[in-house]
Amino acid sequence: MTSTVRALILDFGEVLTRPQPRHVIERMASMTRLPVDQFLSRYWRHRNAYDCGLTGHDYWSLVLERNEDVPASLLSELIEMDALSWSDYREAVWDIAAEFRARGNRIAMLSNGVADIICRVRAERHLEELFDAVIVSCEVGHCKPESDIYRMCIARLAVPAAVTLF
Repeated sequence: MTSTVRALILDFGEVLTRPQPRHVIERMASMTRLPVDQFLSRYWRHRNAYDCGLTGHDYWSLVLERNEDVPASLLSELIEMDALSWSDYREAVWDIAAEFRARGNRIAMLSNGVADIICRVRAERHLEELFDAVIVSCEVGHCKPESDIYRMCIARLAVPAAVTLF
């Protein structure tokens, strides 16, 4: 027996957006005065905590391995560059999602993400108008791959998991 897909769940990073551009990563590494490979190691080492609600200030303090305060200007620039690195939207995927929804199906965005970036995305894209459910880890206190975040998304979509594609 086959099921027809009635709901689609899309991730944000590298699905609704392209991968982070190398030049932006290099710029962030330069701003932190770290070699790119060391910057990336620290960036990803602490990202899950950031995605699950750690503040931008605390996250970047960990990346920089500083116990003292990160200067406000540097913090602001790093947050801006980080947001920029996740802002190269794949318009074709957004169009596919809109067409799928226009045919009467349900659609959700489910992503690990940080408040500093998702606020910007919400302002640019009006997510609640485009998706039936928007689940972002920093807002719900659960990160992928925890099962609770997927259950929450399915519940908000109000469609059985058997007819949902992630």
